[in-house]
Amino acid sequence: MIPTVGRIVHYTDHVMGEPLQRAAIITKVVVDPGNSGDVYLTVLYPGLGLGECGCRTTRAFFSKTPEIGYWSWPERVSVEA
Repeated sequence: MIPTVGRIVHYTDHVMGEPLQRAAIITKVVVDPGNSGDVYLTVLYPGLGLGECGCRTTRAFFSKTPEIGYWSWPERVSVEA
C-alpha cells in the first residue's frame, strides 16, 4: 500500500521502555523517490480524564512490523459470521 494523507496507521511509541502502538493520522507524505514510507504523523494519545486527549506531530519511517519510532499498517482483523 502507498501512504496517503488522511490514512489512519499505527505508530509504535514506548512507555517505560515497552513498545505501545498508538493510532496516528498521516498528515504529510515526504516525496523522495529513494525513501518510501517517510511521512509526518499526528499521533493520538488518550487522556486520563473524560474527553481529554493529546496529540503530537512527528516524522517517521515505515516498518512492516511494529518497531519503536516507526509507523506500520494496522493488522486486518477478520470477523467470523
